[in-house]
Amino acid sequence: MTKITLFHGTTADKISSILRQGIVNKTNDPNWYMLASNFGSALFHCNADKYIKAVVIEVHLTLPEVGDNVFWNGYPALYPEYKHDNADISWFAPNEVIKPECIAKVHVVELESFLAQKSNGFLDINSYKKKTFVRNAKPVNCELGLG
Repeated sequence: MTKITLFHGTTADKISSILRQGIVNKTNDPNWYMLASNFGSALFHCNADKYIKAVVIEVHLTLPEVGDNVFWNGYPALYPEYKHDNADISWFAPNEVIKPECIAKVHVVELESFLAQKSNGFLDINSYKKKTFVRNAKPVNCELGLG
């Protein structure tokens, strides 16, 4: 099994629904990338403004190893990853619901940091003003794609 951490950018008005239902790819489109391998890219994709705070959800996933009946990293829970050409960033589209229990942390980001990320692009700026809420004191063990 492989453990990975991915990030989903959203806004404060959507948090309660995500914490209840999980992260859902309602389009069922393998090119609707909702999860990023780095915090900055997820934050960049938030649609926040001065009235609605940017939020980055941190998910911890346990995935089967590539091999017998596992055709790519994340199969079948995630569609194949898309790697950015010029940066060490990957994006994933969920093929299954990312369950609420996979959500390890919720980061509420201040507007100043959100705007700095928007002007920086996908790369992490490594310094964010944010409040972090840990969902579970124990490490989250969320196995996906196993049935």
